[in-house]
Amino acid sequence: FQAEDGIRDVERSRGLGDVYKRQALKIDPNNADAYVYLAEREEDNQKALELYEKGVKAGEKSLGEKIFKEDAGHF
Repeated sequence: FQAEDGIRDVERSRGLGDVYKRQALKIDPNNADAYVYLAEREEDNQKALELYEKGVKAGEKSLGEKIFKEDAGHF
């Protein structure tokens, strides 16, 4: 029974993670990490791709275009 409880706890915490990341995006729409987290959890490949693309745009906006291009591949 402990294993089943543990599995349920993990599933609940994952669901909360989604909620927290969506709230983070409401506070800071340029939170690239939140987009990546949500994309990794998304089962629909097209939706995941859209989230990854939003994450890239958010990262570029947060870092600035110059740094984003100069440091490409280092983050």
